[in-house]
Amino acid sequence: MPIPRPNFTENTLASCRNEEDYFIHSKALEWTISDPIIIQGPEDIKSKVNWRETLQPFNHQVQNLITFCKRLPVTLLADDVGLGKTISAGLILSELMHRRRVTKALILCPKILGSQWKEELKFKFGIESSFAVGAKQFQEALAINPPVIITTYNTGSTILRDLKNNPFEMIILDEAHKLRNLFGTPKPPQMALSVMEALEKRLFRFVLMLTATPIQNRVWDLYSLIHLLTIAKGHKNPLGTDKEFKEKFIVSDSKGRKFKPNMDAQFRALVKDYIVRTRREEAKLQFPDREVLTCRIDLTREETQVISLMSKFLHNFQKFDQSSLAEALMSSPAALIAQLEKMAVTNYDATKLLQKVVETLPYGFESSKQKEVIKLCNKLRSQKKDWRLIIFVKRIATLKAIGKSLKSEGIEFGFISGNQGANNQKTIDDFRTNPPNINVIVSTDAGAEGVNLQSGNVLLNYDLPWNPMVVEQRIGRIQRLASKHAKVEILNMVCKDTVEERVVLRLLEKLQTISKAVGDIESILEATNYDDDEDFEKQIQDMVIRSLMGQDVAKDIQLKLRSIEIAVETIESEKEFLETTLGNPEGVHESGPQVPKFSKSTPTISFKDFSLQAKKALGLEIQETSSGIFEATNKGKRSELMVFDERRFQELQNQSVFMGNVNLYQPGKTDFERLVQHWVDKCGHYVMNTRENLEIRVETLAREYCSSYTGLIYQSHSIKIKSEHFQGSFQAMAKASNGIDAFEKIIVSEYVPDEHPAFKDIGFQDPPLMDRLKPSDIFKDVAPLLEKKILEDSDLNHFCDFYDKRLDEELIKTGGDASLQKKVQDNFQSSIMVEIYGLIGHRYQEVSFTVTFTKDGKGPYTVALRGIPYNRSFLSKPLIKQCGITGDMVPDSCLSKCDVTGIEVLHHLLEISETSGRKGIPEKVVICEITNKRVLDDEIEVSTKSGAKALKEFFVTCEVTNARILSKESGQCSVSKKIVDKDLLIPSGKNPDRVGLLEEHFICQESGISLLVDEVAKCKVTGLKVDTDLLQKCAITRKLALIRVLVPCQVSGDLCLPETLEICSVSKKLVNPVFLKISEVSGIKALPDYFSSSDVSGKICFLEELI
Repeated sequence: MPIPRPNFTENTLASCRNEEDYFIHSKALEWTISDPIIIQGPEDIKSKVNWRETLQPFNHQVQNLITFCKRLPVTLLADDVGLGKTISAGLILSELMHRRRVTKALILCPKILGSQWKEELKFKFGIESSFAVGAKQFQEALAINPPVIITTYNTGSTILRDLKNNPFEMIILDEAHKLRNLFGTPKPPQMALSVMEALEKRLFRFVLMLTATPIQNRVWDLYSLIHLLTIAKGHKNPLGTDKEFKEKFIVSDSKGRKFKPNMDAQFRALVKDYIVRTRREEAKLQFPDREVLTCRIDLTREETQVISLMSKFLHNFQKFDQSSLAEALMSSPAALIAQLEKMAVTNYDATKLLQKVVETLPYGFESSKQKEVIKLCNKLRSQKKDWRLIIFVKRIATLKAIGKSLKSEGIEFGFISGNQGANNQKTIDDFRTNPPNINVIVSTDAGAEGVNLQSGNVLLNYDLPWNPMVVEQRIGRIQRLASKHAKVEILNMVCKDTVEERVVLRLLEKLQTISKAVGDIESILEATNYDDDEDFEKQIQDMVIRSLMGQDVAKDIQLKLRSIEIAVETIESEKEFLETTLGNPEGVHESGPQVPKFSKSTPTISFKDFSLQAKKALGLEIQETSSGIFEATNKGKRSELMVFDERRFQELQNQSVFMGNVNLYQPGKTDFERLVQHWVDKCGHYVMNTRENLEIRVETLAREYCSSYTGLIYQSHSIKIKSEHFQGSFQAMAKASNGIDAFEKIIVSEYVPDEHPAFKDIGFQDPPLMDRLKPSDIFKDVAPLLEKKILEDSDLNHFCDFYDKRLDEELIKTGGDASLQKKVQDNFQSSIMVEIYGLIGHRYQEVSFTVTFTKDGKGPYTVALRGIPYNRSFLSKPLIKQCGITGDMVPDSCLSKCDVTGIEVLHHLLEISETSGRKGIPEKVVICEITNKRVLDDEIEVSTKSGAKALKEFFVTCEVTNARILSKESGQCSVSKKIVDKDLLIPSGKNPDRVGLLEEHFICQESGISLLVDEVAKCKVTGLKVDTDLLQKCAITRKLALIRVLVPCQVSGDLCLPETLEICSVSKKLVNPVFLKISEVSGIKALPDYFSSSDVSGKICFLEELI
C-alpha cells in the first residue's frame, strides 16, 4: 500500500539572534523526535539511559518489552511468579515515557504492593510517583502532578467513574486477576465493572495487564480478562459472548472448571494472541534458595525487668503510643529509651516509665542481641575471609547501638539510613569490593529503599517487622534473580519467651518458609483474605499489645497459621489448574508482522553538551564546581546546579547539607525537556538580508576580480541585471502517526537558487535580520519539494507499511462490527503531517555586471560577470587562459586568436590586416609591395620570379612552370591563351603584338619568317607550311594553297587549283567545271553559250549537232 500523502502545517518562525542560537534550536529539535514504538532488539531500547546504572533486566523481561511494543496498544503479561513482572512493566513504562508516548500513567494494584511499585519505579527507573489511597489522596496526588500515580483497585473504581479531562495515557493493572469475576457470577464487582467501562470508553491509549494467575479456579477468570483485553483493543471477543462461551466450552456442572471434550486446545488457540507468558523453566534463571533460621537468645535479667515494666505501664498509653513503645521494646533497649524520651516531652506516664527503665539498665548497657551479633560476626569471620553480613533494624537508636558494639570489636562496618545518600553509597561500594572494605552493613528499612545488596548472602533480621511485606523487601535486597549465590541465609533474631517470639516470629517464620516454596507473599496474603498488608500488620500489632498486657493470644495465632496453610493449598491447586488450562502459548513473541528496521536517529549532540550550550546561550556562565556538578550563574549569582547522572543526582538529593537548587538534566526529565522545548519555541529561523550598499559591494567584487590577475587595473563597472534569491536550508519534522504510535524524522533540505525560482519579495526589514516569517513567504515550492523526499523516505514507508499490516490483522478480529472497525482504524491507520521548524540562510541579490579594466596599461578591456556581492562570490566569470605572448593568465574574453597561428593573445597585442580586417601577432604582419598596406603574412605570396611580396590577389600561376608570379610578371599566349611568365613569350615576326611560347612558333617555309602556329597553314599543293597570308583557298575545293600555284578561272576569275579546272571544248578556256554543260548527244563539255536544245527531243547539244 502506498504511503499516504503528507499534510503540511506552516508555523510562523521567530528569528534567532545569531547562528549559534539557530544551532541550538536545531539540536533541540533533534531531542524532540519521537521514535516509533517498534523494537527489534535490546539495541533499540531508548530508555536505557534511565536505568542502566540501576538495573540489568533479564532476557525475558526485555522480550516482554519488545512484544508489548509489537502488540500495541494492549497486552496481558502472565509470567510465572518470581520472574519480575514489575520490572517488565517498568521497562515498558520507561520506554513509552522516554519516547514521549506517555507523560502520565495510572497504576492500579493491591494496596499491599503500592509501596513496592513506588520504590521500584523510583530506584530502578528514576520515575517519580505518588501512592494515593482514597479519593482525597488521589486528588492531592493529581495536584502534585507526578508522572505516575499508584492507587488501589477500590480507589480506582471510584476515580475512573469520575475522572474528568483524563490526564493519563496509560493504565497498568497489576494483579489483574482481581478483575476476574466479570462473568460467570451473578453480581460482578463494581471495581471490575468500572475498569471495563473505562477500557470500553478508551480512556487510556495504552493498557498493560499483569498477573501470574490469569486463571485461579475457573475458566471464567480468563474469559473476563480476555473480554477486557478485546474491548480495549477494539476486537470482538474470540470466545464469543458469555452465553456462547458457556455453551461451547464449559461443562455445565463443573462450576466453570472443566472444558467440554476436545475444547481445551481450541480455547488455547483462541487466547494465545492475547497473553504473553514466560514460565520459570523457560526463563532458565538462577534464583537462590532461601534458608530461614532462627537465632533464639536468652534475656538478661535487666531486659526481663524492662519487659515487665512495659507490661505494667502499657495500658496507661493510647493505642498509637502503645504500638510505638511495643515496636521500640522489640528493637532494642536503646530504641525504647529514645522513644520514651521523645514521648516524655508531653506524656507524664512516659516520663515515669523512662525513669524506671534508665534505673533498671546500667550505664553503657549492651543488650543480649548486641552480644549475639558480635558472636555471629566472629563465626562468619572464621568461616570465610571475604564474609559479609547485612543487619536490618527498624530504629536509628538500635542502628547506633549495634555500631558501637561492632566498633569496640574492631569489625569494619557501615550504616545505611534515610537521607544519607552519599554516605549510603560509599557504604554500599565498600561492601561490594572484593575483598570487602567493610564486612557488615547495618541498615534501616527506609535507608535500604532501592538498594541492591546481593553481594551478601547472610541477612539478619535484628528486629522483626510486623508487616510481612517489609520482611520480604529486606530479603529481596539479597535474594535476587541471577544471584551469584546458590543460597541466602535469613536469620531471625528473637529473645526467648518474649512476645516477639510467641507472636511475630511464629507468623513471619511461617510466611517466610511458605514464600520460599510459593514465591509470592502477596498471593498468600490475598488467599488469606488480607489484600492489604497493613491489615495483617494491624492483626499482629493487636496480638503483640494484647500479649504484652497479659492476654492469651495463642488461639488467634493458631487460626492465623491455619489460614496461611489453607491459602498455600489453594495457591497450589490454582497453579495446577492454570498449567492444565493455559499450558504454554508457543511463538507468542514471534507472531505478527515482521518488525522493520529503522535508521538510527540519535541526536548529533549529547544531552549534556546540549544542556550546557543551551544554558550558555541564555546568558548563563557555566562552571564545573565538583565531579559531575555544574554551577550556572547569572551576573555572578547562582541560578542552579546542574547534574547529568541519575546516581549523582540521588546522592545530592539525599545529602543533609543544603546544596541549593539541584536539577537533573536527562532526556525525559522535567528540566531537560523544559529546556529543549524552550529552544524549540524560542526561535526558528536565521535569515539574513544582505541587499544594502549594493553599488559599493559590486565595486568591491569587481576590484577583487581585477586584483586577482597580474596587470589588471580596475576602471569602472556597470550593473546590468539584479535578481533576489534565497540560499540555505530548512528543517521540517515529518511525523507518520496513528492512534497508538508515531515516527518522527527531521528532513533537512537544501534550497539551491539554481534549482528553484527567485526569491519572493516580502519586504525585508532593516536591520538585516527579520523578526518573524513563514517559509511560504520565501519560497512557494516547499511542499512539493518536501513531499518528494517524504514519499521516497524508507523509514516512513517502513512505519506505514508495518501498521498497514497490523491494521489488516486487527480488522479481521473485529468480526465485521462497524464500531469496532472504527476503533481499530483510529488506532492503526497512519497519516503524515509535516511542519517546518527551522530555516537558515541568506536573502541576497544576484547581480550580472560588467567590469572595465586595463591590462599593462593597455585596453580598455571589458568582461561580463555574475556574482553575489554580499559574500563576494562569483556565480559565473570568464574562463582563465594563458596569453600566448606574455604568458600571463587572463580572462579568456580578453584574448583573441591570431588568425595566422591560432595562438590566443591579449587583444592589444594583435594587429589588424588593412585589407581583410583579420588579426595577427606582430611577427605575422608584413607590407604588401603592391599596395604598400600592412597585412597578415598568410594573406601574401612571394614571387618565385622576383621575390617580391604582395597580396595573393596580385599573383597568378605560370601555366608552364606552375610558378607563382605577380600578375605584372606574366603574359598571355596569343594562341593558347595560357598565363605564363612573360619572359617565356616570343613575339610573332608578322605581328609583334602577338606572342607565344617557343613551341607555339614556326618558320614560314616560303618567307623564312618566325610566325605563331595559328599564323601558319600548309599548302595543299606544295606541302609547305607557310604564312597564311601567302595562302588562298581554292574556289572549288576550298583547299589552301600558295597563291603562286593557283590558276584563275577564265569565266569567274576565281583562283583555283590547276587540276580542278576543265577546258571548254569549243573556246578552249580553263574554267570552273560548274560553268560547263555536257552535250546530251555527244557528251562533250563546253560553256553554255555553245549549246542549244532540240525542238523535237528537248535535248541539250551543240548547234552543229542539230538537224
